[in-house]
Amino acid sequence: MNNIKFALSGLISFLCIGSILKFIIPQGSLKKTCEVLISVTVLASFLLSLNNAKLQNLPSPDFFSYEEPSLYDRADFYKQLFSEKTKNALEEAELPYKDVTVRGETDEDNYFVLKVIEITVNNNRNYQKEDYRKAVIKELGSAGEAVVIVEG
Repeated sequence: MNNIKFALSGLISFLCIGSILKFIIPQGSLKKTCEVLISVTVLASFLLSLNNAKLQNLPSPDFFSYEEPSLYDRADFYKQLFSEKTKNALEEAELPYKDVTVRGETDEDNYFVLKVIEITVNNNRNYQKEDYRKAVIKELGSAGEAVVIVEG
């Protein structure tokens, strides 16, 4: 961390000195030449500070090892996401449930298409099925319309 602070302070000091010199030098061909020299000096100080900070030893990104998630992984991710959000909504609304099952798949454009959010509940007459649906719609918006309540 100290190496980075040192490198940045060196670069900032060269930039300040270069800015002051640009204002001091009179107009004309000498000014253009000096501006080029100042720019080269600032660039050199930047490169030297990088070398001194040993930033070149940072691991380089390996672009060839990136692996696009498969359609199966993406579908599982969204199924789990919808399941967790549904469970959170039901717990927040204090609605009892046995299980939440989400069914869906990815289409040809790699978008997840939600088919059904199935909520398994006890044969409990104290709660209306519409209460479950409203709680999920409140959390998931229009995706909550895919809710199916199954007694079991």
